Amino acid sequence: NGVLLVKIKCNMQGQLTTRLWTPTGEKLPWTKELGNDMRGAMVRPVIAVAKIWSSGAMWGLTVECRKAIVEMADVEFPDDL
Repeated sequence: NGVLLVKIKCNMQGQLTTRLWTPTGEKLPWTKELGNDMRGAMVRPVIAVAKIWSSGAMWGLTVECRKAIVEMADVEFPDDL
């Protein structure tokens, strides 16, 4: 019915770890605080098609985020969000 759902897998460790970079080319390390730090950030992912699947009348496309450019925003969020 014209509905498209996209999910992107980001690996935090291992051989296929998603590499994160700043717009100036500095590498961002994966940390526990990174999720909170990325609130409001603009993320430009580089994705790779991992597989195409079908099941009956449904089909899907699985993609992985291999690297991303992350531009942090100077936005303050209240703690109760």
